[in-house]
Amino acid sequence: MDTKQFLRDLADGKLSRRDIMTAMSAVGLASVSMPVLRRPAAAAGDLTVFTWSGYELPEFYEAYTAKYGSDPDFSFYADNDEAFQKVNAGFRPDLVCPSNPLVKKFHDAGIIKPIDTSRLSNWPDMLDGLKTVDGTVFGDQTWYVPWDWGTSSVVYRPDLVDPEYIENNTWKILWDERYAGRLATNDQMDSIVIPAALVLGIENPFAMTDDEIAQVKEFLVEQRPLLRYYWQSETDVAQAMATGEVVAAYGWNSTAAALSNHGVPTGYMVPVEGILTWTDGYCLVEGSAGDEQKAYDFMDAVISVEAGVALLNTYGFGAANRKSFELVDQEMLEGIGIANPEEALATGVYFETIESPWREKYLNMVDELRAGA
Repeated sequence: MDTKQFLRDLADGKLSRRDIMTAMSAVGLASVSMPVLRRPAAAAGDLTVFTWSGYELPEFYEAYTAKYGSDPDFSFYADNDEAFQKVNAGFRPDLVCPSNPLVKKFHDAGIIKPIDTSRLSNWPDMLDGLKTVDGTVFGDQTWYVPWDWGTSSVVYRPDLVDPEYIENNTWKILWDERYAGRLATNDQMDSIVIPAALVLGIENPFAMTDDEIAQVKEFLVEQRPLLRYYWQSETDVAQAMATGEVVAAYGWNSTAAALSNHGVPTGYMVPVEGILTWTDGYCLVEGSAGDEQKAYDFMDAVISVEAGVALLNTYGFGAANRKSFELVDQEMLEGIGIANPEEALATGVYFETIESPWREKYLNMVDELRAGA
């Protein structure tokens, strides 16, 4: 497929999970179902999974379907905060799938329960780096089963930037005045704030002092006129990169995989300051009405070798099962920086829970930044 066809197809997509999953469908990497909100609560014995749109693909839980002869019910949310608010307000699915920084919030609210990993046959094959990721263990109990992971970094056009950035990967490219008007970053608070803190060498970007917050704000004010925009739609930034309108942007490993797969010269950085890493995974919801064994069987299915292969090939996200990486194209894994998954997990900077009062301070700073203050 040529670039023009890619753009036409990409423009037809409607984005969901991290604005990428249906974009993958639009460029031919997957066939993603559109969100359909099923019944709000499960009858006794049924299984309801509350998750991101795109995680309901049948190839991700084939072992579950083979055992029970039917699919779970799925309900979908747009972001982590929505997931928390609905469960905290009384919605009781059997499983919820937050990103790891939100798990502590679920845990502290008392709306999830511990997981007995001995009931998961595939747990021994899980990547060790995922078993203790932030939000997985509280006390001596496991509360979270990560099933996929990925990275956030700089996606760039190697044919349109200075060779120095190909040799020396750094978040600093997003502050390079030579590319004024041809840079972009995601509009989410953590996507804006954390890379700036990393470039400034701040020790703990997730709990900065007031002085450090002021430094970050000043640095982001310097960046603002260099940006073409703070992007909300992954389709928009992918289109802009494919045409060369944007030469470098905050993005994800799967974004780089999609562009590269369709002939767009694409690089994906492992910045010297650190590549950001995230996970999504499942928690057992306290007080749900479904069959708990079904919930365990679903979690076991999504961390299987087969599910991991499907995940890698469909979205380019990292799988939980280490054995999955042996069964997919190694060149593809090299291109998105996860050919050695344990190393990628060990060297990444994990998104962490940003608690009060830091979260409110960061949000206020970003609101002021967008308002031009």
